[in-house]
Amino acid sequence: MAAVEEHGGWLGLAMATLLLGCSSPAGPIDSGLPEDKLMSELTADELAAYCESSAIALTESYADIDVCVVLAITSAGSDYFESRADFTDASLRALCDAYYSSCKQDPARNGGKVTILPCMTSTEGADSCQVTVGQMEQCSNDRLREDLAFLRVPLDCARTTRAEFEALADSAWAATGTGEPVSCDVVAANCPDGF
Repeated sequence: MAAVEEHGGWLGLAMATLLLGCSSPAGPIDSGLPEDKLMSELTADELAAYCESSAIALTESYADIDVCVVLAITSAGSDYFESRADFTDASLRALCDAYYSSCKQDPARNGGKVTILPCMTSTEGADSCQVTVGQMEQCSNDRLREDLAFLRVPLDCARTTRAEFEALADSAWAATGTGEPVSCDVVAANCPDGF
């Protein structure tokens, strides 16, 4: 997972999960690997192919998301939720704009485009991961669907207000829930070292 240097908080969680990923025949990735093969049984070449196909599909899935808008609102939102009383609508918009400009000027942010590099998804823990490729892919695609449902909520610093932050926070939890998708329960239970 890529490090997100901006503030954490409720949108930080969404950004962190934005940069996670694996695959599923029921989603945008088709790794071409047998769905019933255990992750712990994949060869190094299969893990690399799995990771590469995941990276390509995730980059394509997030092509229309401007990360700088998300990071700006994430950062301003975190500041707002730490101390609601200290902010007016105008000061929230100014803060959001400042974070957005900073992101756009940062060459490391690629103009706000998401690029998932091959093997940015961790393969650590694969040896002890006793779930099938199909189960892992289902969990990952369910995460992706939840993330995209949240991230496609219209985001704009110009309409940033206290009321919008409260509504956005509500929609974030409605879209992403308070935890992992149900399909990820089996992954959490059977991959003790993560993946």
